[in-house]
Amino acid sequence: MINLLISLALIYVIFVAAYRMLVMAGAPFQSKNAKVNLFLGDTKELSETPTTREYIFIAFEAFAFRIIVYVVSAFALALFAGNGQNITISSFVDSWHQWDASNYIRIATGGYNFWMENGEPTTLVFFPLYAWAIKIAYFFIRDYDISALFVSTICYVGGIVYMYGFVSLEYGKSIAKKAVIYLSIFPFGFFFGAMMPESVFLFTASAFFYYLKKHNWTMVALFGMASSLSRMQGILLIIPAGIEWLDVYKPIKKLMERKKSEFFRSLLVLIPVLFTAVGTLIYLFLNYLVAGNCFKFLELQENVWGHHYEYVGKAVTTIFNYLCSDHYTANMKAALWLPQAAIVVLTIGLLIYAANKHKPQYILYLTAYTIISFSASFILSGGRYMSVAIPLFIILAKLLDKHERSHRAFVAINLLLMALYTAGYVFGKQIM
Repeated sequence: MINLLISLALIYVIFVAAYRMLVMAGAPFQSKNAKVNLFLGDTKELSETPTTREYIFIAFEAFAFRIIVYVVSAFALALFAGNGQNITISSFVDSWHQWDASNYIRIATGGYNFWMENGEPTTLVFFPLYAWAIKIAYFFIRDYDISALFVSTICYVGGIVYMYGFVSLEYGKSIAKKAVIYLSIFPFGFFFGAMMPESVFLFTASAFFYYLKKHNWTMVALFGMASSLSRMQGILLIIPAGIEWLDVYKPIKKLMERKKSEFFRSLLVLIPVLFTAVGTLIYLFLNYLVAGNCFKFLELQENVWGHHYEYVGKAVTTIFNYLCSDHYTANMKAALWLPQAAIVVLTIGLLIYAANKHKPQYILYLTAYTIISFSASFILSGGRYMSVAIPLFIILAKLLDKHERSHRAFVAINLLLMALYTAGYVFGKQIM
C-alpha cells in the first residue's frame, strides 16, 4: 500500500511539473479550460535584491548559530558524559568525529588507496570534494579533524549567504529568511557543522542556484561540477538548469516559429548546463584509477556497506516495516527509522501541495532528489541527505510565511529535535 501511494503521488507531481515545464518552453499545451489554466498557471513571486549589508549580517548570524551549536554540544558533553573527565578541546573535537567522518579524514590523509579492508579501497563510495577541501585546510591548520570542522563551518556560512541571495531574488526576503532558518534548525541540521560533506554540498548547490537565477552560465558550470563532486545528488542539478534554459530560451517555441538560427545559438548554453555531469565523470574516473572499474563504488556499496539501489517505494516501505518491527530497539527506531519515515512523508506531502505553486525547476529537482535519497535497500542517512534538499525549505517557508503562530511552533519543535539529535550524535548514538 505504501509503495502504491508513493508511486501515485510521484506520478502526479511529475506530471503537473512536467506539464508546466513544457508550457514554459513554448509548447502549445494550454488548455481551453480556464480552471485548468488557473490551476497549472505560473505564480508571480516578489523578487527582492539583498544589500551588501544584509549579506554580511546573514553571514554573521550563520557563523554565530554554528558556534552556538558547538557550545551547546560541549555543555551536553560536560553535563551528561558521566565519565568523570573534564571536557577538553581534544575530547570536544573527538565528539564530532563520528561514523563516516573517519572515511573522509582517511581520503584527505592519503587518498582512496590510504585505507584498505580485505584488499578493497572501501572509501571509494565517498565523493572526494569534501576530503580535498579538508586537505587544503590542513596545510594551514595542521590537524585533520579541526580542518574538517573549519571547512564545514565556512561552507555552511557561504551556503546560507548564497541561499538567502537566490531565494530573495526568487521569492522575496521574508521567505528567504524563513527558508535559511528552517534549513539551519532542521533536526539533522547539526550535520552542517560535523565532519561530513553536507556543508560543502550546501555551499556549491546554493551558489549554483544563485548563479542560475542570474543566468551566469560560466559560474553555473563551475558550481554544478563542484556539486556533483561533493555528493551523488549533485548531478541532479542538471534538472533545474535544463528547465531554466527551457524557460529563458524557449527552444520549442523557436522551432515552431522556425527560428532555426536562434534555436541553434541557444543550444550553446547547454554546454555549461551539461557541465554539471563533469564532476560525476571525474568521480567515475577516480574509481577507474583506483580499482580499474568506473563503477567500483556500486560493488563496494553492496558488498561492504550492505545496500544496493532499489525503487523508492519499496525502499520506503522497508523503512516503515523496520519501524513496526520488534527486531530493532527503541533507540534505533528513534534514531533511524522514525525520523526518516516522518521526513519522507512530509516531503511527499509538500510536493503534492506545491506541484502547481512553485516553479518546475524546484519541484522536479526536489522530486528527483527525494527519489535518489530514499532509494537504498537499507537507508541509514535519509535525514542527513534531506538536510540539504534546498527546495524543501523554500516550500515550507512560503507555506508558513503568513502564519506567524505556525512558524513559531515549527521553529520551536525543530530546535528541540535538533538539540536532541545533536546530543545523540556527539554521544555516538546511531544518528548518521
